[in-house]
Amino acid sequence: MQITSKSQMKRICCQTGRGDWMDWHKITIPYKEVSLKFNKCSHFYNNNICKAACCRDENLMEVPTLSDEWAYLWKRMKKDNLRGTIERNMITSSHVCSFFKNNFCSLHNTKHKPFGCRMSPFTVHNDKLIVRSKYKKLICCTSKGEPAYEVFQSSLEALFGDSYRGIIENLSFGKDIEVLIEKRILSQIDDINSLRLKRDGSL
Repeated sequence: MQITSKSQMKRICCQTGRGDWMDWHKITIPYKEVSLKFNKCSHFYNNNICKAACCRDENLMEVPTLSDEWAYLWKRMKKDNLRGTIERNMITSSHVCSFFKNNFCSLHNTKHKPFGCRMSPFTVHNDKLIVRSKYKKLICCTSKGEPAYEVFQSSLEALFGDSYRGIIENLSFGKDIEVLIEKRILSQIDDINSLRLKRDGSL
């Protein structure tokens, strides 16, 4: 699907109940990018194979947070006596995320999981949905896996809301598609990307 004009954006917003078309922005989802193969995340896979590599780093594990997220996370770190610090919207700890427990994210499937984690492995760069470079280097990125857009459906939901199901269906035809994303969400993505770029120059 291609969105070729402002009038088409208006029509789509009207037909899908999205409100003012000015609140939305058009981006491209390149099929080749989001069809990279990944193994599905599970307790078994974390414990025995990948060791939760996405929650680890050889040196400092840094997790970017939005301005409306870090206050709760800081209180939770204090309450549960978790190691690490939060400074300038970045959770920093040695080697592994502060909220990593029993080989799994203790915030997984909760509303308090940072947006940057919920949308991973995806991000938006230059008006394209891409897979972050970190994830392309992980052991779970393998030719024996399944397409990223199938494996990480919850990440697409975090980015696109209820329309993620239609996005997955359209991607199944094997072509690039154009979609609308809320400018509010895009602003949050930009904030997260900015923090990541300041950290080590990569997304």
